[in-house]
Amino acid sequence: MSLSDFVDRNRTALSVGAMLIGVLAVLTGVTRERTRADLLPGEAARVNGHAIDTDTFQRTLAAFTTNLKRPVTEADRTTVLNRMIDEEVLVQRAIALGLPAQDPTVRKQLVQAMIAQSLAQSAVPDPSDDELKKYIEANADLFRARTKAKVEAVFVPANDVMRRERVDAALEKGDWDAAKAASAALPVALPNDFLIASKIADYTGAEAASAVLRVPVGEATHLIRTSGGMIALKLVAVEGNGLAPFETIRATALARWHEEHDSKALRAAIDALRAQADIVMPK
Repeated sequence: MSLSDFVDRNRTALSVGAMLIGVLAVLTGVTRERTRADLLPGEAARVNGHAIDTDTFQRTLAAFTTNLKRPVTEADRTTVLNRMIDEEVLVQRAIALGLPAQDPTVRKQLVQAMIAQSLAQSAVPDPSDDELKKYIEANADLFRARTKAKVEAVFVPANDVMRRERVDAALEKGDWDAAKAASAALPVALPNDFLIASKIADYTGAEAASAVLRVPVGEATHLIRTSGGMIALKLVAVEGNGLAPFETIRATALARWHEEHDSKALRAAIDALRAQADIVMPK
C-alpha cells in the first residue's frame, strides 16, 4: 500500500492519533515542533531526525486532493503534512517496539518490498534476438515443439506416507520400475498412446503435464500434487520433437531468461546480506 493510500484509508485513525498527541503535548507542557527555518532544502518536515522529503509530500498531497472541486489551500497542505507526521511518529514507535519483527504480516510485506527493490536495482535490458537464440539453443529441452507425447505415470494416494516414501526413494535413484511397483493405481487409467498436452493434463493435471513435456525423453518428473494425491510422469516418446520456430517461442524464452536473471540477482543480493550478518546456526 502506498503512503497516499495509507493516508486516505486511515484518515479517521490518524486524526484521532494527532488529536491525542496534541492533547498529551498540552497536558505535559512539552512541544518539540520547530519552524521551517530549521529544515534543509528538499525537506517538508523532519521527525526525530528522519526527513519527510518534499517529493513524497507533493505526491501525497496530489493524491489527497485529487477529487477536490476547488483550488488546494495552505490549510490542505498543513493537514496532509500533519497526517504524514502522525504516520511517521506511529511508524517510528512501532519500530522501537519491535513490531516489524513480531508481526508476520509486516515481516512478509518487508521481505516483499526488499525483493522488489533488489530486483528493480538489478534490472537489465532485454537480450538481443541473437543472444536469445543462443539461450534457447543452450536450453533446447525447454523449448521443444512436442505436438504429442506418450507418458507413463506412478500415483500415490493422498496421506499414504509410507507409499510416498518408497516411490520418492525409487525416483531419486532413477529406478522407474521400482517406483511403478511401489505406486498405486491411477484413479483414471492413462491411455498407452500418443496424447496432446491438453489431453495429458486431463488425466494427470496441468502441472504434471507441463512438467513432463520439459524433461528429456526417457526421464521422469518428481512427484507432483494432483487430484487425490501425488503423481510422477515419465516421458516415453514424443512426436514433433524439433525445436519450435523462434517467433513462436520468443516471448516465452524472454520471460524465462528474465526469470533466471532475477533469480540469480536476488540470490546474490541475499548472499551479500548474509555475508555481512552475524548468523549463529545449530551444529
